[in-house]
Amino acid sequence: QLLKANEVVRKRCPPISLSCHVLLALLTEKVPSDTVAFTLSDLLQLLHTVEDHGLSTNTAEITSYLTTLSDKGYIVFFPAADPSDSWIVFRQEVLLEEVNGII
Repeated sequence: QLLKANEVVRKRCPPISLSCHVLLALLTEKVPSDTVAFTLSDLLQLLHTVEDHGLSTNTAEITSYLTTLSDKGYIVFFPAADPSDSWIVFRQEVLLEEVNGII
């Protein structure tokens, strides 16, 4: 039964695109390790400074990639009406430790 359930989940969750993988790799490699969260504007600025990543700098496309990564649990993306005010939580474990420490 577990095998059948796993197959159902796989069919419902399409694979992550190459662009999402590239964006996640870029976040992993280029975002400083002490950074927990940043804005979409910060990410777009990073994309403009890093060469040869092959990603579009179109805000709508990047927002779509971030939404997919958030849906899959790799990051937490908080979209805002003004995309530049959207937040990306990249290091969830650090954020949870800080929140747990406050509570």
